[in-house]
Amino acid sequence: MNSKSFRKPTLNYNVRDRCVDRMALSTVTLNKRAYRIGMTNGSGLTNGNGLTNGNGLTNGNGLTNGNGLTNGNGLTNGNGLTNGNGLTNGNGLTNGNGMTIIRMGGNIRKNRSISKKRSMVNRNRKERSLVILVILGLILAPLTLYLIFDFNVENTIQIDGEFDDWSSTPAFADATDDQQIHDLNIQECKLEKDDKLVSFYVRVKGRLFNNIFFTSKSTDTSRDSGTLRIFIDNDQDQDTGYSFYGLGADYLIEINGFKGMVKEAYLMEFDPSARISTDLRPGNDWNGWVSTNSVKAKCVDNKLETQAILLSGSVIQAKVHLMDSVGNFDMSDVTLSSEPGALLIKQQPVAPNELRVNTDPVPDPTKTSSITNYKMLELTLESYCEDIQIDSIGFNHDARLYEDNEIVSFPITIKRSKPRTLMVKSQLPTGLTTGDVFSLETVDAQVDKGTVTITGTGAKSYVNTVPEDIRIDGLFEDWVGVEKIDDVDETPLRDPNVDISSYAVVEGKSELSFYLDVEGAVLAGTELPTMPYIYKPWKDNFKSSSSSVSVGTNEEHTLPDLPVITGEDTVYIFLDTDNDHNTGYSPDWFPIGADYMIDIKGQDGSVSASGYYKFNGDDKQVEWSWGESLGTVQAAVDKSQFESQISLDNLDADNGASVYFHIVDWKDKGDYSDEPILILGQTEKENLESPPGTRAPTYLVLNEIYPSDSDNAVEWIEVTNPTGSAKGYSSGTDIYDIYNVNKAWEIYTFTADIASAGFLSTGDIDSGTEDGITEGDTIQLRDGTNTVIDSITIGSIFDTNSFTRYKDGVGDPYDTNSVNDWYEESSKTEGSANTQTIPEFPALLLPVGSFLFLMALVSKRRRW
Repeated sequence: MNSKSFRKPTLNYNVRDRCVDRMALSTVTLNKRAYRIGMTNGSGLTNGNGLTNGNGLTNGNGLTNGNGLTNGNGLTNGNGLTNGNGLTNGNGLTNGNGMTIIRMGGNIRKNRSISKKRSMVNRNRKERSLVILVILGLILAPLTLYLIFDFNVENTIQIDGEFDDWSSTPAFADATDDQQIHDLNIQECKLEKDDKLVSFYVRVKGRLFNNIFFTSKSTDTSRDSGTLRIFIDNDQDQDTGYSFYGLGADYLIEINGFKGMVKEAYLMEFDPSARISTDLRPGNDWNGWVSTNSVKAKCVDNKLETQAILLSGSVIQAKVHLMDSVGNFDMSDVTLSSEPGALLIKQQPVAPNELRVNTDPVPDPTKTSSITNYKMLELTLESYCEDIQIDSIGFNHDARLYEDNEIVSFPITIKRSKPRTLMVKSQLPTGLTTGDVFSLETVDAQVDKGTVTITGTGAKSYVNTVPEDIRIDGLFEDWVGVEKIDDVDETPLRDPNVDISSYAVVEGKSELSFYLDVEGAVLAGTELPTMPYIYKPWKDNFKSSSSSVSVGTNEEHTLPDLPVITGEDTVYIFLDTDNDHNTGYSPDWFPIGADYMIDIKGQDGSVSASGYYKFNGDDKQVEWSWGESLGTVQAAVDKSQFESQISLDNLDADNGASVYFHIVDWKDKGDYSDEPILILGQTEKENLESPPGTRAPTYLVLNEIYPSDSDNAVEWIEVTNPTGSAKGYSSGTDIYDIYNVNKAWEIYTFTADIASAGFLSTGDIDSGTEDGITEGDTIQLRDGTNTVIDSITIGSIFDTNSFTRYKDGVGDPYDTNSVNDWYEESSKTEGSANTQTIPEFPALLLPVGSFLFLMALVSKRRRW
């Protein structure tokens, strides 16, 4: 073979071949020197001080065949980096086309004609290659370890839209008929957990993220987005995390879907310090959630699976919540658990309204055998996934459980999908008296595995009889005889829970009691004070408001502190304790000038906070400006009804008050009562009601009123003075005024006295833009101490007639505080005496007698 042909292979090796020391080619046989100087068994990386069989990474203390990366769960011979598709005997860098032994046409040729200069160049290239390899190793080592320890997790559940891998996982079944919208109706949920991953499966009756908005009031089908949320409690501590139906949720998987597909999915963590500078967030503050990572999620038709990396405790618990774009939702009936098994306890009150006992107060039941065991509750117990052993069930009072009239002895076992019904009976505790309330409810249960979910309400009953006075106890039989004002809206509110149906106020000897009824459930609130889906910046962005952070773009943004957002509904009760529209909280549209405000918050039908506040702004203030809470207020709820009470000692209401109701949800949307209610107050003058037989008053009275339904028409009110001295304005110290309760409007303030037997007309009181007096308005005459002296409620309005007071027999105003004191007058007598006298008995006797005579005559003719 000539030299030219001998050199040809040497000239054609590729870039990788150039990295090899030319001296390794000086002999066809690998002699001792070549073996030592090269990259394999010399001072290189294999059997010397390198990475194989020495102190390196193979078979030594390294990562191969030991605790390392080869033949274990590592990166060699598996799907790793050695004999698979990796870096050793595959297409890698060692015995393939790599850097150690170069294959050149299948033979190793000896080339003694290579120049010393080129050999040195190649040696430098070899050294540079070694440096590059070391640098690459340093860079790739952390990444390799991260991949090994964070993602190379064996898990049977794959998020791929194929659901056969869920077939062996126990299912937490869900009610099939608790949501009429099939796309929201959860049918079953599943949960799988290992050391690092948690996986969930959800199946609905219809099609996921295709929910059609439907209510009885609308047929809108244009909205089909939705959000599925999974609240996860990883420490089984209700006092940590977000409060959600008995869970203290530490994590939240939030999946937003649209048109049957998953759009976005995030893992969130509840961080009480998230973006708030002054204090930790409460457990019901939605803005405590911050995003920590994205999660895998796949939706196919009516099924969804999702998976997240979650370094959790040994057992996790979870609740699944599915909501459409307008707020319709369904939630898993029970709390899911990674420890299979769940117990559902449904409690139903069966107690009578009144528990009859023979004595008052109730005697000690341990000493008296005549006290009856009252049936209070019915419990339905149902287990999921596994049979559940119950070791005990706890109540707020001593109680016994019966099954088929036999006392139940614990422990008992509830077979999977085989519900059992138990009756709960209780004796009354000592110390109760007639009119008191006895309540019984289930508070907990001890089980051998899984979770416990308690639903329904407890039982409440009066002892012996309903009390005569109003008591704030959550029972409303004491309100049955109270006259209530119906609240009528032209258009019903979208949320019936904040749509007022009726309201009332009762003034006791030393307290004011308030009643409110809504169309839905009062103080229901929401556990999700958010839109169906809302973007949350990442957790690292939830820092101080003074820091600038990047939020999804290259731009810098300063994030302000997030407000506290809770899902509570609020009942506001405004009180105008001086009946002056010009003082207190009084924006233009507000019907009163509120001097005090009662604020009662609640959620899930329970009162969470209450207080009352005094207005601390300026007169005619339109800004929301209230001082610190002056104390708590009694309040209670039962389904749609609300009651509250406050002592008059806590209010400056000696001269009466007007009461106005307002109820709102967490979005500040709600309803107002149609009109304020006037409370006369305890300093009402005794002569407001005339003594029996008295026909003529001894104080000023309203004498004639001319209202009109026509805009811009003249309207006026006349007052007369039947007393023996001038009244109405005495050196500015006793100024009378005329007030419209319904509009909270001071119609007229006296500027002079009315002489004895004199008259005063207000003149035109129409505002020019609307009627000054309309049908149903209550007109009051009040003295300088704001005490109501006279009052009349306007009935049907006739533009040509006035409301006029009768005169008695001697011409004085006839006043018995009755609507019968008034008549309609076609010939208006503004500024002068009225024309008609109250009909006396003789005048009434003739028409009545004539009527009776005619009836008798007709009856006699029929007998003929």
